[in-house]
Amino acid sequence: MESERQKAQYVGTEIDGKWWKSYRTDGFLMRGNGHYWLEANALTFHRLLTKEPLRIPFEVITGARIGSRHAGKWLTGSPIVKIDWTSPDGVRLTSGIGMRHRSDACALIAEMQRRIFEKNSDIEQASVSTAQE
Repeated sequence: MESERQKAQYVGTEIDGKWWKSYRTDGFLMRGNGHYWLEANALTFHRLLTKEPLRIPFEVITGARIGSRHAGKWLTGSPIVKIDWTSPDGVRLTSGIGMRHRSDACALIAEMQRRIFEKNSDIEQASVSTAQE
């Protein structure tokens, strides 16, 4: 199930929590305005004037929080959702999405947590039913 697309700003992806180290793989280097939405298995962000959206699968997300700056960028009081995740090659990353309102940032985090919890519950139920057979 896909959520409604919301306006936001992609402010970059840090490596190992260091604002001066930017992740450059798969288009994650370029910052910009665009839209984000939640798909069944991933958070997706499509920057304006780009062909391919950025995708962070829920299975690699390890946490999310709200901050006021990210990757060396401040958004003059606007909240930034900081999404912690691990790349396919094991690098710890944090991607930032700038929002207009704190309530929107809180809603995004809550919905991501809900979807991740549901996905983990489905996996646990599948493994329990397989073990019982």
